[in-house]
Amino acid sequence: MSESSAVRTAHSQVLLSTTPAKPIAHPPPPIDWARAVPPEEGGGREEHSVRILPVVLFAAVAAAVIAWALRANARFLPTGFVPRHAFGATSHHAGEDAFVPPAPVTGDPVVNYPGLAMLAVHLTALGIVLAAWCVRRYFRRPDRNVHSVPARLSFAALGSLAAALVTIPVAAISLGNAILFTGTLAAAMTVLQYTFVLVLVGTALFGVP
Repeated sequence: MSESSAVRTAHSQVLLSTTPAKPIAHPPPPIDWARAVPPEEGGGREEHSVRILPVVLFAAVAAAVIAWALRANARFLPTGFVPRHAFGATSHHAGEDAFVPPAPVTGDPVVNYPGLAMLAVHLTALGIVLAAWCVRRYFRRPDRNVHSVPARLSFAALGSLAAALVTIPVAAISLGNAILFTGTLAAAMTVLQYTFVLVLVGTALFGVP
């Protein structure tokens, strides 16, 4: 080997030993957008979105309770006329001989029960969705848990309150003169008590919708 070849070989070895090795590039891990994007910007959809099936179940049970409570507290079923004292002093029905019959459908419980339940289930579903949205919005912070006992109790309280409030317009629309306002309030209190227990049991099984 010539002297010039030996010099070139030694120079190449020096360059190789002094050149820093490049790190091996690895592909970046996939981004989990559901966790990376904050809930305010659309992330965490699976965690903070309202589930439809539990809402339907809760609304159906609450609607059945509403229909049963209203029928149980109606005073002028299944037949007969509403007496004058059933109306307030300011009512335009409160004439001297004003006897207003209740709706004929109230005399048939086979038809009236499903009608009450069908009307109540739509309004109750809206109340259940609103209650679930409020609970999930409040308990979505990192230091809170939507599956905790306080969250389930809060949803049971809001859901039962929504069902009780729905009882009043359902009574006015479906029964009308066939139930007094005091009977409607008594039915609403019954709905509040029963639905709180039922929704609490439901949240123990399915969680907050």
